[in-house]
Amino acid sequence: MASCTWPSNNPEKLSEICLDFCIKNLQQTICDYDTETDSFRLKPDVVLPLSVSDELSRRIPLQRQHFGIFKDPELCLLRRMNLSLVSDLTDSDLTLLLAHRPVELRVPLAAVTYNFIHIINRYSDNLQSLALLGSGRIFLELCHLLHEEITCCLRKANRGGPETVGNRVFGGNYILSCPRLCSLTMNCVNQFSSDILVTTLCGLPSLTKLDLYDCDIKVEDIERGLCSLKCLQILRLHNVLTVSNDVKASFNVLAKLTSLR
Repeated sequence: MASCTWPSNNPEKLSEICLDFCIKNLQQTICDYDTETDSFRLKPDVVLPLSVSDELSRRIPLQRQHFGIFKDPELCLLRRMNLSLVSDLTDSDLTLLLAHRPVELRVPLAAVTYNFIHIINRYSDNLQSLALLGSGRIFLELCHLLHEEITCCLRKANRGGPETVGNRVFGGNYILSCPRLCSLTMNCVNQFSSDILVTTLCGLPSLTKLDLYDCDIKVEDIERGLCSLKCLQILRLHNVLTVSNDVKASFNVLAKLTSLR
């Protein structure tokens, strides 16, 4: 019997068709366009429900000209932010967007300052997935600028009383303070900034997925950070293991990660 050649009966939903049309015709549907600033903003009295704004954030390749659409979280909530196309992202941009308290965030490091870490920490209560993307040189420069602040915090902590759950020390106990973070991706760490990565990992006990693709580091140099992740199930080390001269030492570290699937 000949195989069926009929297409699968899986037509697009009307809501998906309408949303695709709106995205392709923003100015004619839900947005006004400002030619002077080359930016979109929602038309007056337009309020998008969460289901629509969520799909909008998935489908629009987010660029600077779209920031105005998401200026007010009350009108259009942005829960998933892929900012990798915004090569000139600044601290002020990040502050504006993170007021939405997203669950997913991808940040290019090209134009932000080291304060981006504090901005993320300030709005991280809902954050579950974070990707920090950039070159090893840029990240190292940010770490150097951050080092003085970390040193100051550690010095103050040494003069203080015993550590408690409520007074964790920035730079000593954590770099990123994201209590719900499950997934972390970084491609910008090198051997000179691996100590920052170790402290970062030690402060993220809820991580279940860690992606360090293309990082120029030795696995054995971040052993303490990896071993602190008791819930880690997925670890991606594409182009990382090749950096280690002692492959046996690297696999000895990985053997200690008993929660990996």
